[in-house]
Amino acid sequence: DEDIQKQIDKGYAIKTDTIDELAQWICCDPDVLKSTVKDYNSYCEKGYDEDLLKPAEYLVPLNKPPYYAIRNKLAILLTHGPLRVSTEMEVVDTGYNPIPGLYAAGADIGGTENDTYAHLAAHSSTWAMTSGRIAGENAVDYSRDKGK
Repeated sequence: DEDIQKQIDKGYAIKTDTIDELAQWICCDPDVLKSTVKDYNSYCEKGYDEDLLKPAEYLVPLNKPPYYAIRNKLAILLTHGPLRVSTEMEVVDTGYNPIPGLYAAGADIGGTENDTYAHLAAHSSTWAMTSGRIAGENAVDYSRDKGK
């Protein structure tokens, strides 16, 4: 692919025929990477990713070269807000009272950071997953309780 080759030429990506070379480029222990790839390939055979719960249709075994890696760096931080939520991820009104049945998660929520936010690159991804799970679980519970 032309775009990947451009990144390889710039030193931001690698295409290699060995896991050892890939491991060296990403600065990890080759034995650990080989073990990780072996585990992942076993999940592909089973049709279920036990580590990341990846759906079967997205499991593609890594059993033949070439192998690719891409370096990435934080390029932008996002702004959180303007919704406020309870600990159950219920959106609250201006009086901080939960609005029944209304949930929010991820970057839609404000008031979750303090002055350390700038030093926590990529925490938004983790927050989106965690708050999404909490909101989803509570929305299901709310629906069950209301018989909907």
